[in-house]
Amino acid sequence: MVKLLVSALLTLITASAVAGNMYIYKDKQGKTLLVNVNPSEKNKRSKDTYIPVAQPSTTKSVQTEFEVPYGYRLPTKSDITGDWKRFNAPNHLEADFNGDGIKDEAYILPKEGSKLGYGVFVSINKANGGIQTGRKFQMFKLTSRDDMQPQSFAIELQKPSNEIWETACGKGYWECEIGEPAEFKIKNPSIMFCYIESGCTMYMWDSDNLSFKEIQFSD
Repeated sequence: MVKLLVSALLTLITASAVAGNMYIYKDKQGKTLLVNVNPSEKNKRSKDTYIPVAQPSTTKSVQTEFEVPYGYRLPTKSDITGDWKRFNAPNHLEADFNGDGIKDEAYILPKEGSKLGYGVFVSINKANGGIQTGRKFQMFKLTSRDDMQPQSFAIELQKPSNEIWETACGKGYWECEIGEPAEFKIKNPSIMFCYIESGCTMYMWDSDNLSFKEIQFSD
């Protein structure tokens, strides 16, 4: 049964960003509700976007429920159409993204009530709670769009290795900015988010900032 988590979630305040484009939304008691790694201007203003609603997860995981944010829903068999069906493209991953020994989950979530729109969310699970006080998981929003079908995108798991990857700026698409790497190695299982048959972006856990960092591969 879908249930609202707490009535107190209706009153949200924005905390200071921890790093880069990461925005943390808290309730009036100071508990962290949702971390948005790469918010759009619309989402920065529309705090009701971050009122979470719990829906049962369709997979076995550390937590018994994957907390689906308001306005989104879990993908179902009826969503396996278009490129998701043609390429057997994954919309769900399970791996230990932050390297703490506990399995986490990532989803491409379709927008509720529409054929267009999606969000990519990751639930980082904690054995004894984490940044979200008193809760055993923390939800991260990696990216979203309202004008394209979720079936045009896929998430793929990239395993740790000694392979050296070149970023978009490392390939010469633009000059690397301060702090932007030209190349990197994958230390923890990471999420490759791809526009199918087009470009991809890597999302990797940043242990210094306790968040995901985005690395682009193309312009």
